[in-house]
Amino acid sequence: MQPTRVAKPRPNYFYDYRASVSEKFIRRGLYVCCRSLPAALLLAIAASLTLELGNLLRTGELVRLWSVASQTDLTFNLVTVVLCSSVLLAALLSFFLLQTRPVYLVDFSCYKPPDSWKWPRQYHSHCTVACKKFTPES
Repeated sequence: MQPTRVAKPRPNYFYDYRASVSEKFIRRGLYVCCRSLPAALLLAIAASLTLELGNLLRTGELVRLWSVASQTDLTFNLVTVVLCSSVLLAALLSFFLLQTRPVYLVDFSCYKPPDSWKWPRQYHSHCTVACKKFTPES
């Protein structure tokens, strides 16, 4: 006869979050994070471009680039620049302005009419039979 091994219970090193956090709250938090991710990325890109433009302006590279462009008769097609800027601006505005906004219920109330407005059950059943749309069985 072989000795039977008794399995030692392993200690639970990790807290079981399933016991205290509902799955719907995790989904809602993930949804909020993913919903605000494009705006955060757009803000980070705009901040880095602004810092880079400031750095170019501080070191004088931007002025030098502009002078080289004006000396070599580098011209921009005005229609292309205006059209691309307008499309970019329209895309950014539509992204921010057409987002669905959450609606929060702040308070609600139910109107309780006075007793004089009550309709007796017998009168209701009499009127439904009288209109010949309902039978007493229905």
